[in-house]
Amino acid sequence: MVQSFNIEKHLKANKSESKSDSKIVFFRDGSKQNKMPAKFLVNGKAFVLDKKEKIEIMLPSDSESLVEITNADEKVQKLINPNINYPLYYEISLNKKNVGDIVRRNPNSSFIKTRLKTIKLIRY
Repeated sequence: MVQSFNIEKHLKANKSESKSDSKIVFFRDGSKQNKMPAKFLVNGKAFVLDKKEKIEIMLPSDSESLVEITNADEKVQKLINPNINYPLYYEISLNKKNVGDIVRRNPNSSFIKTRLKTIKLIRY
């Protein structure tokens, strides 16, 4: 409920020009994932991730950003707060039942470090 209130507030807010950007990495693991590419929006800009791919995006660090998976059966939205001091990592998942999720991951865990080394980087 709080998340949906924050999303509505975010959609109504006016965006100012950001002076500082921070890096956000979105990735998709290969295990237990739908074969379809995951389609998602970040502040209205469309991206597509296949299994075992990652995207690095620069987002304004002075405001929240809205991430939305568009091809899941149910609408999945999440507000993220980029940090100028270090990059944030988010896993975009779309399971075999077409249920999507956006989960923040710790890039310092050995499991995630190993996964990120084997995942192909996509440039936009």
